Amino acid sequence: IFHQDGFQEELKFLKATAQLLWGKSVEILANRLPPNTHGSKSDLPEPKKKAKERSKQRLKAWESIAAQIAEREGRTFCLVLAPKFFTEDSVEKRDDPINKPSTRRALASIGGACVQFITQMKRTKKEGKVDLVDYSRRGQQALKDLFSAHSGRVEGVKAKVDECLEIPSASKPKEIIAITIVRKQKGRVRGPIESTFLPIAIRIQVETGLCDMRCAYADEDELNITEWESFSDALTKVSAISPVKIGNSHQTRKKNFMKFVRCVISDSVENNMQPL
Repeated sequence: IFHQDGFQEELKFLKATAQLLWGKSVEILANRLPPNTHGSKSDLPEPKKKAKERSKQRLKAWESIAAQIAEREGRTFCLVLAPKFFTEDSVEKRDDPINKPSTRRALASIGGACVQFITQMKRTKKEGKVDLVDYSRRGQQALKDLFSAHSGRVEGVKAKVDECLEIPSASKPKEIIAITIVRKQKGRVRGPIESTFLPIAIRIQVETGLCDMRCAYADEDELNITEWESFSDALTKVSAISPVKIGNSHQTRKKNFMKFVRCVISDSVENNMQPL
């Protein structure tokens, strides 16, 4: 758990929650956030530089500890405890928007870790009372997302398929495939998705519930389609891809997207996996 100073109550609560849910099966370590990785834009080095340059500085600040994480055996899961909005000397401030994606990229692409974020407890302004019910819910959700969702863990797949598809067993799908995109600009937007996106395919094996992922990206206009990898490993690969695109022109992106979809679906059909 990477945390900012002053959040000892949150840290104790998250540790206790993790131990309650998983017991001794997880080793919990706590570290302060490295210097110059969190804070308002004006309080961090070179505030007038563009986002790309500031991001490089944040990556540099994470480099040493991310490299140490990469040397650890097995998968490391990082929960980052830091506020999005905060007050310093009676002044309301906001975390520099490039800090979060830069942190995720450093820990994932350099450290090979799964990453999840959580903010501080909500406190009333006058009395400073804490909403423990809210933080218990958020803490459990953040930890479950970190350990399960980021590992592509899906429970009860076969039971759901059997329940929803009342057809002969020989005709039921052996895998479920979802195709979507990841974008450089986060959040929901209306209108076109512009050029900065990557198509990804997620595959769930019905019998085992195991989850794999593959993606496509362009080097200039040449399309590269990755092989199927475990969900966690594929997330690490996707986080390191730059630039985030599958073509320079609209027509090329359209053509490459269709190539990717055709490749994913055709491979599954040819292997008699009867994909859903």
